Amino acid sequence: TTGVANYLETVAGLNIRYEIQTINKLINEQSRPMTIIISGAKVSTKIVLIKKLLAKCDHMILGGGILNTFLRAKGYEVGKSLIEEKHVSDAVKILESDFANKIIFPSDFSCATEDGIANVELSRISSNDSIYDLGSTSINEIKNIVRKSVSVFWNGPLGYVEKKPFNKGTEELAKAIADHNCFSIVGGGDTLPIIENLKLQNGYNCISTGGGSLLTYLEGGSLPIIDKLNLR
Repeated sequence: TTGVANYLETVAGLNIRYEIQTINKLINEQSRPMTIIISGAKVSTKIVLIKKLLAKCDHMILGGGILNTFLRAKGYEVGKSLIEEKHVSDAVKILESDFANKIIFPSDFSCATEDGIANVELSRISSNDSIYDLGSTSINEIKNIVRKSVSVFWNGPLGYVEKKPFNKGTEELAKAIADHNCFSIVGGGDTLPIIENLKLQNGYNCISTGGGSLLTYLEGGSLPIIDKLNLR
């Protein structure tokens, strides 16, 4: 796209204009209370985003391997759950910041244990357990936070959505946001099919098609074609 714009007159399409305008509204208008939900396998790809948005929001909810890494940073047992060990120190620094109290930590999880799938309290997770989703109490707590929010940004499924019943937290969250009359933006390739399967597309103000570019934009990073089109 950038190369073409060097040779031809180039204008932004309606979709990208709408996405940028909507994202800027989230960033600039500060519709509060604001809840940010960031999930995914790797904290390394979203550490900058977490730092930036934590300063702007009222509540931050983490999920997936990102949450597990933060749990390890807080000293909790996470068993065989997916984490990024080399980024535990980055999580510790965030937890030592002035905004750490905005991060909402779940109280229970849906885990694969030696005895099968079980709902396990955070304090009772053993070294042989694997965290794959939020527990029933935590799902309800998050839904209550969403219902009290004026704006919500969501990126990434909360659990191992490819395998039931570990899709429950993500689907319940998707329904809660869609049903609530809040300003809502959702992005991330893994999240969109879930919303589409549940036929909830009309319940969101913006379903971003930007993928990783959306995160870069929110981080304040350089996107040459956006700069060339003067869309910021």
